[in-house]
Amino acid sequence: MKLFLKKTSIAIAILFCSMLIVNITGLILTKTDNYFKIDNSINKLILGDSHTECAIDDRLLKGSINLSSSADSYFYSYVKLRKFITENPQIDTVFLSYTYSSFYISKDTAWLLNAKHMASKFQRYFSIYEKEDIVYLLKANSLAFIQANFFLVKGTMISIVRTFYKKKSFENLTLGGYKKLKRNKLELDILRISKNINTTLFVYSEKQVDFLFRISKFCVNRNIELILINTPIHKVLNDTYNEEKKFYFQLYKNKLKKHTLIDYADYYIPDFAYADCGHLNFKGASIFSKQLNRLLLNTVSE
Repeated sequence: MKLFLKKTSIAIAILFCSMLIVNITGLILTKTDNYFKIDNSINKLILGDSHTECAIDDRLLKGSINLSSSADSYFYSYVKLRKFITENPQIDTVFLSYTYSSFYISKDTAWLLNAKHMASKFQRYFSIYEKEDIVYLLKANSLAFIQANFFLVKGTMISIVRTFYKKKSFENLTLGGYKKLKRNKLELDILRISKNINTTLFVYSEKQVDFLFRISKFCVNRNIELILINTPIHKVLNDTYNEEKKFYFQLYKNKLKKHTLIDYADYYIPDFAYADCGHLNFKGASIFSKQLNRLLLNTVSE
């Protein structure tokens, strides 16, 4: 029995040391000069969840880079904002997803504190976390945080391999980017929504609001223009939002008026250009990105 315990302890120690070596190696690689540097011609940073991820094709929006990622809460947008602005002082404009569905309290669990979700994000974002981020996650859900550390090795090893075969860049971490959706499941989604009318009382997430305010403060302090953007959604989905819209507009009016709000939720996009009721496919992204580019060009010329 003693021999078994001894061998088990040695195996655990070796595993732990191996994990530590891999993670430290990954961190060292990301600390190299210009790892998080973006081309100097890019001055617009796009952040947010799947709405901006699928709706804004940064190849069509002049001088922009899209680092949005599916199910990114404002916590993760804040972490990315802080890192990329610090490393890229030429960025003077930030687009942030601001939608009717951004503030559901369910996002606290699904998009922040859920163990599986935290593990997934931990693999990719660990290298840009600061001490305050780690403390926050540890206090919010210590068990999920500990579990996430075991998944960190996988993500770190992938980024290490990519770094050796590709250039040393943040792109190896898959922090986000424009997602080209080719599907069109609009009819199925309309049917789903019609069968599942939401009657749940709307309760907003204090955590989402908190980190949105942190993003706002960071941009104000750095003299960066923050543009809140609501991307197009299908009328069927749009009509289901009532209390959500009231909260959305009230929050902007009372706390965020210093920033520009571009609300394109009602903007006409033909049905063939939707992936589902809440997201654009690549055809819709092309239509919307070109429209957004025209809007910005007209604003500059005025």
